[in-house]
Amino acid sequence: MMILYVIFNLALALFLAWDTWRLIPVSAPGKKYLLLTILAAVFLFCSMTTTAGYSLLVYYAVFLLTAQVAMRLTKKTWKLSAAVPAVCVILAGAVTVWGLYRYDDRTAVHYTIETDKKAVGRIVFLSDLHYPTGMSREELNTLTEALAAEKADVYILGGDIVDEYTTADQARDVFAKLGTLSRTAPVVYVPGNHDDQEEGILPPAYSGQELTDMIEESGIRILKDDTVTIGDFLLAGRDDYRQHKKDRAQAAELVQDTNRFVVMIDHQPVQSEQVREAGADLMMSGHTHDGQLWPFGYLIHLHPSMDLVSGIRQADGFTQITSDGIGGWGFPVRTAGQSEYVVVDVKPEEKS
Repeated sequence: MMILYVIFNLALALFLAWDTWRLIPVSAPGKKYLLLTILAAVFLFCSMTTTAGYSLLVYYAVFLLTAQVAMRLTKKTWKLSAAVPAVCVILAGAVTVWGLYRYDDRTAVHYTIETDKKAVGRIVFLSDLHYPTGMSREELNTLTEALAAEKADVYILGGDIVDEYTTADQARDVFAKLGTLSRTAPVVYVPGNHDDQEEGILPPAYSGQELTDMIEESGIRILKDDTVTIGDFLLAGRDDYRQHKKDRAQAAELVQDTNRFVVMIDHQPVQSEQVREAGADLMMSGHTHDGQLWPFGYLIHLHPSMDLVSGIRQADGFTQITSDGIGGWGFPVRTAGQSEYVVVDVKPEEKS
């Protein structure tokens, strides 16, 4: 999957270089091909970067191709067509700057769930940090302080805390920092599809066992097809769907006591009907980022496996929550969804 993504990016970069080259009038052949070489180098760099340059490339492509479609539909060759690339760069830059701001605008989303079970408490759910993409150590410290201030009864790390671009030292640092939340309340972790770096095209910076060790040494409990009871909550964590859907535990195997308030944690928002039928009260997921880049995020709504792309859904005593995530994969720009962590307050059902 990752290889196809890289190939697509390289093809897009080369196409945009050629397309831009066609629109810019340069009379001397030597200068013309020099321009093509420069454009190809710039676009290829943007296509492979983990900075805002990738967003700039994507939105430049959107605006440039939209302008050319408009020219064809109006059946006119605009006199200022040579200026179109410059205008598109300005527009793409403006959208990217806005996306950078929104990426850093992290917020807490609060939900309240009433239950007829004997359960009361606060759950804080954090997913898709993808550290260190778009986050410095100082910002990580600030985030951890904000999480600690929520005074949760349990903290849940819902996967993709790190990814393919994370070094071993960075992974160790982020889990050690998040592990300090255990001074306030227990911290549990459920694996995401990027944490173990198996989806990258480069050799992993750490092994699966090293990842497990650094998480557990930070005082964080790993729930990989496993359960733990914390306070009034039975927490059940499933292994990642994308990598282990054939051999991961079924939801019914993990729901051991329906008299308790059961929280099923699955990094990806899939198989929610199985979770509901198993008797869980709450399912929490991340993974989607609500698309991260508009309008491409709409594509994830078409994914047949995704049950709830973003937000909350409640019916018949079962609640499903999908967080947009606190960060983003690949580049620190967000033009869809919001950078968030989720706070859930569970309280007794009010009698009428």
